[in-house]
Amino acid sequence: MKKGVIIVLIAIILVLIAAIALYFLFFNKDICETNTCFSQAITECKKVSYILEDESVIKFYNVLGKKNNQCEVNVEVLQMKKGDIRLENLEGLDMNCFIPENTFVMPETDIKNCHGLLREAMQEEVIQRMHSQIIENLGQINNSINNII
Repeated sequence: MKKGVIIVLIAIILVLIAAIALYFLFFNKDICETNTCFSQAITECKKVSYILEDESVIKFYNVLGKKNNQCEVNVEVLQMKKGDIRLENLEGLDMNCFIPENTFVMPETDIKNCHGLLREAMQEEVIQRMHSQIIENLGQINNSINNII
């Protein structure tokens, strides 16, 4: 019976060692604490995570790695700090963005290269703002059209 217990313990230890090795090989990511580190990581498509905080928003970036000769980066809005109250609906949403290999741009700079719920919500906000601007300026637009006719 002791022999069976020892074999089970050895098997458990080997499984734990294998799990730890797999974690460090595939899932462990460095954490960038500066913009320079993050820009270099995107340029090299090195798997890192980064939190960017400015006066209006806190965003979490997770460089996922290369995919189809592009660097895939996940962007998540952690918290909206100030600004339009409607933007609070962006909190907790994320999107994956694709950046050309060996280049650096902030992932959300070119939203057409992104997909996910955050992108959709950002596009919806732009449409709502454009709609509001048109409604606010409808009288001026109408006068301009009448002057042309």
